[in-house]
Amino acid sequence: MTDRLGTLHGRITHRIVVKIGGLDVSHAVVGGSISGGIGKLSTAEVRLDTRETVLAELNLAAVLTIGHVVEGRHQLQFSGSVIGATLDDGEYVLECMSSPQFVEGTTNAMVSRSVAELQLLHLIARDAGLDESGIDIEGLEEQPHEVFEVVVPVVGLRLSEQRTLAGASYFGHAHARAAVNGLEGDVVDAFLSFSTYAATYVTHRLWAEAERTGLHHLRSSVAWLHVRWAFPSPTLPGGQFVDWLRPRRRQSVSMRPYTCVRCVRTGALWVRALDSSRPLGAQDVDLRSLAIPSVGLEWPPSLRLAVEACHRAIGTADPLLKTTVLWESIEFIAGSVELPTLFGKSVRKAVLRRAISGLSEAEARRVRDVLALLNHAPLMAKLRRRVADLGIPISEDDFEILRGLRKARNDIVHGSYDLSTSQYELEEMVDAGIAIVSKLLTYEVDHCFGEFGYDDAFD
Repeated sequence: MTDRLGTLHGRITHRIVVKIGGLDVSHAVVGGSISGGIGKLSTAEVRLDTRETVLAELNLAAVLTIGHVVEGRHQLQFSGSVIGATLDDGEYVLECMSSPQFVEGTTNAMVSRSVAELQLLHLIARDAGLDESGIDIEGLEEQPHEVFEVVVPVVGLRLSEQRTLAGASYFGHAHARAAVNGLEGDVVDAFLSFSTYAATYVTHRLWAEAERTGLHHLRSSVAWLHVRWAFPSPTLPGGQFVDWLRPRRRQSVSMRPYTCVRCVRTGALWVRALDSSRPLGAQDVDLRSLAIPSVGLEWPPSLRLAVEACHRAIGTADPLLKTTVLWESIEFIAGSVELPTLFGKSVRKAVLRRAISGLSEAEARRVRDVLALLNHAPLMAKLRRRVADLGIPISEDDFEILRGLRKARNDIVHGSYDLSTSQYELEEMVDAGIAIVSKLLTYEVDHCFGEFGYDDAFD
């Protein structure tokens, strides 16, 4: 069934309310429709007047809702995401879907043997972005705890024999071939195309969670090996002497985007690709569809580092690491912004004299360290100034998301982050943050290179 916006089951309503994120764009809506039915994903088309200035503030990656005010009561009729937007004869047309995760190609190439169907369904739901609280699969709670072997290919290592290093087992091709136990398919061939592998063991009742936990352990192991290579001294903390080679400092070790998960008791297993940034069926981006600000050859260091940090955040799978890397980008954007000094020299001296009166030397030293930061403006204050100076259309809802990211980042860095917190909620917040930082950087690049003569910044 299809309803035009402004109608509900064919009946004219008083008005519609369309929001993207927390931004009300109802006054910009000039038309559209909602379609849905039993067994179908709901879709919507929203047509916006391009003359409305509110369009510059839109975050098209945010949730879109459509409601109707009927007889004084607000009724939600659609909630979903924008999957595409195009310009059409003076109108900006948004194509929306209620659950785009299920059609975005997030499930990668995979083959399995003897894995329970409900475990595969649970994996698909998790790959689609659903949190555990949003998944209700009959019988899933009754699945027994099992021991799983999680295996990934590793490049940059050479082994003569199986070794246990940094909390994981490292071995050669023969062990990996034994792990897949005759399973066939293109993704298996890709998995077996390497010479070195790492494995860990996880106990869990859910295959998807066993894989996620195992990958977390293996990433930490591989990262530690990489860091260990940079150790510069002849002796380790325990006093034992170690070999050292200068070229090894620049060598890289990394996991490749494939995994084999095998149940030790039953021998059931799956092998699949992990590169969610390049899902099955993905197509290359047509550059003709993008309007990209022109840039010069010489990037200011802070802008280059901000862009590269955002790029790393987009390509990072771990939501905790994603959060900290994205915040780096924000620090590079706003870190050099100068705000007016609040406390003059005489005021600072007077405050210091009163603050340290009667304190011990150690206490006074700590107070001096704290008071030295009186004129150091908070990063969010600097970011607000930068946004205002460049006229970047960032809403208060966007700033609220950035404040949430800052808190999560600080908790992670200072060791107080609650690991029981829903990873899905963190991933949603980081994805929203990436969209906001992308907008900040687009305006930064346009401003920077416009000053160097790129007046027509958007091709």
